[in-house]
Amino acid sequence: MRKYLARLLSFYRRPINPAHELASMVHDLHRVHRDEEIKQLLAIDKFQLPERWHALGRYFPVHYNKSGKIRNMWLLRWAFRQPIRRALAAMSQARQRAELMVGILGDEQEFIKMLRARRQIQEELISCLGLTEAPVRYMTNYWVRKIGHLAQIEFYFKAMKLGFIPPYRLIIMCKNKKEIANNCLLDYWKEHIRVIVSRRAYRRQALEAKILEVDIHLFEGTLTQPCLYHKQAAALAWHQWEFEKRPPLFSMKASHLERGRAALRQMGVPENAWFVALHIRESGFSDETGTSPRDASIENYLPAIQEINARGGWVIRVGDKGMKQVPQKTGFLDYPHTPWKSDWMDVFLLAACRFFIGVASGPAGVPPLFGVPCVYTNWMPMADYPYHGKALLIHKTHRDSVSGQKAPYSRFVSMCTDYNLALKRTNLILEENTAEELREVVIEMLDHLDGTLPGDQENDQRQAQFRELAGIKSPYGRPSLGRKFLESNAALL
Repeated sequence: MRKYLARLLSFYRRPINPAHELASMVHDLHRVHRDEEIKQLLAIDKFQLPERWHALGRYFPVHYNKSGKIRNMWLLRWAFRQPIRRALAAMSQARQRAELMVGILGDEQEFIKMLRARRQIQEELISCLGLTEAPVRYMTNYWVRKIGHLAQIEFYFKAMKLGFIPPYRLIIMCKNKKEIANNCLLDYWKEHIRVIVSRRAYRRQALEAKILEVDIHLFEGTLTQPCLYHKQAAALAWHQWEFEKRPPLFSMKASHLERGRAALRQMGVPENAWFVALHIRESGFSDETGTSPRDASIENYLPAIQEINARGGWVIRVGDKGMKQVPQKTGFLDYPHTPWKSDWMDVFLLAACRFFIGVASGPAGVPPLFGVPCVYTNWMPMADYPYHGKALLIHKTHRDSVSGQKAPYSRFVSMCTDYNLALKRTNLILEENTAEELREVVIEMLDHLDGTLPGDQENDQRQAQFRELAGIKSPYGRPSLGRKFLESNAALL
C-alpha cells in the first residue's frame, strides 16, 4: 500500500523545469549585481560528437524527394537517435541561455557569440547526418507565433533573394492555425514560401524541421560570411533592396482591398477618406505582467490625431481587445473594440493606410512589407533601430537618474534590452515623447507626403552625425530622426 501511494504521489508531483529554474537563478543573481557569476552560469560548453558517429554517417546516403524532403529520415532517426537527442538538447539549452544573456544583461555581443555556438552545434549535427547538401530549410512555429515574427521573415527572405544567404527552399511549418498570430499575413507569405499547417505533417517532419531549422536571430550565410546576425542581414538586405529600387514584397490583393473598404464604410468612414493606422503598445500585452519600457500612453497622441483630422484624414487605432477604450469621435475609430476586429482587417488597416504611427511592437513590422511609410515613436531600445527607408523616428527621452539631465546618445544608442531591472542599473530613466514632439513628427510626415517639406542642409548634417554615432553605415533602408526632434536634441550628439 505504501509503495502504491508513493507512486501515486510521484505521478502528481510537478516536475522541476530546468529552464525555469535557470531563469530564476539568473534573475536572483542579477538583482544583487553578480554579473560575472551570471556569465559563468550561462556559459555554453563546447559540443562535439564522437568521430564514430561521423564515420557512421558516411555509410548512410541521404535521399530527397522532389520537394526536398528527406525520404529515408526514418533510417537516420533510428541509426542516429543518440547524437540527434544530444545535439537538439544542446541547441535548445544554448538558445535559452543566449536569450537570458541579452534580455537580462543586455550584452548583445555575448548574445551573438552564444548564437554562433548554437549554430556550430547545429552544423555538427547536420554534418554528422550527411545533410550538408539538404536543399530545404524550415521555419517552425517560433516564426509565426507573433505578428512581429511573421514580419521578420522579410529579413531572411530579402537577404536570400539578394544572395547574402544560400537559396534554400523555405518551408514554414506549424501544427495548427492556433499557433499562428495572423493567418491573413501568413497567406501573403504563401506567394513566396511554401507553408504547411498540419498536425499530421508536423508529426512526420518535426525531427527534420528541428535539425534544419532557421534560427530567427542568426542566419546561415555564405562562404565569405558564414553566419549573419539578423540585424546585419536586415541592414544589408534593406540597403541593397532600396538602392536597386525594388518594389515592396507584398501588394494588397484586389479582393482584400475591396472587402476592407466595404468594412470601413460600415464603420462610418467616408468613401474616399484617407486614414492613418495607429498602434500604441500597452501593459498586459502578450501575457506580460506590469509595464514594459516599450509601452506608451495614447493620451499624448491626441494633438497629432487632431492635426491629421484637420488635414482631412481619419485615424484608426489597431491593436487587441484588451486595450483600454478611447472615446469615439468624428475622424477617430477605436477599431479593436468593434465587431470588425479580425486578422484580415488588421492586415488591411496596416497595409492600406496612408502612413502608420506606432511604437516598438510587432505590428510596426507589417506596413514596410507593403511599402507603407511609417512614423516610429517612443522608440526603445535604440539598438533595435528599425529597417525602413520611408520612415521617421523619435525615441524615448533618456535621463540620468541622478542629475535629471538628458543623457547623451553615447550612453544609450547601443542599448539592446528593454528589461526593467537592467535599465535601472544603467542609471537611466525613460520619459515618453511629449504631445508636441509627437505632433511635430506627424506634421513632418504629412508635409513630406504632400510634397511641401523643404530641404534642410543643417538637418542633413545632424542626421549624418547620428548615423555615424549609431553605427548606421548607409541611409538606405533606415529611418531618419524627426527634424525638430533631432534639432532639440542636437547637444546629445
